[in-house]
Amino acid sequence: MDSLVDAEPDTPTLTRLSTGADRAQLHDDVTSLLIGGSHTSAPAGAWTLILLARHPAVRRRLHDEVDRTVGDRPVRATDLPALDLTGRVVRESLRLYPPIWLFPRHTTGETELGSHRFPQGAQFFYSPYALHRDPRWYRAPDTFDPDRWILDGRPAPPNGAYLPFAAGVHGCPDGDFALAELTLLTAAVSRRWHLDPVPGSRPRPVAAATLGPSPVTMTVTRRPGPGGVFPGPGS
Repeated sequence: MDSLVDAEPDTPTLTRLSTGADRAQLHDDVTSLLIGGSHTSAPAGAWTLILLARHPAVRRRLHDEVDRTVGDRPVRATDLPALDLTGRVVRESLRLYPPIWLFPRHTTGETELGSHRFPQGAQFFYSPYALHRDPRWYRAPDTFDPDRWILDGRPAPPNGAYLPFAAGVHGCPDGDFALAELTLLTAAVSRRWHLDPVPGSRPRPVAAATLGPSPVTMTVTRRPGPGGVFPGPGS
């Protein structure tokens, strides 16, 4: 908090928070940071690995990319530009199973939506889970297809059709960081391991504070790196 205030010394809200004048707001902000920094990344990473297990052809391509890019060393942030397919796998996982599946908003003034009018302060909810499966914007919307993000001249989904990090002034300020984090996580795990649900297991989405998978038992199998060499413990 002190670092934020030092960076923006003329911001009244930060100044009030730093002096403890608004303890409830400080509590809410710290809670949001905790949830945003861990409770969303965990289900997103879990769904990404589950989807890769369900689609072995995509996983083989991803392993080829990771082996070619990383080799037998640890994954680095500088690898991100070369992890194109891995990044698309993450984007597609977030499309199918956005960690925050329902966002609340309220009107700041009298609002007309469709043929209905709503007073100031009316409460609304919108669901990225539903928006991301709209067939107007996504062909075969229930299908896991990372290559849909290769546009090849096709128009991108319109603004508002892909919202894993919400939108507007209350959207996640670190969406790009989250994409990078999940891409590196997927590459790091996939470089060394296969994770597969046990036979007969079919994880389903559980709509709680986040959209995580139901409990699932995974078999973890070590995979060889490039040239059939198993990475060492410190790599």
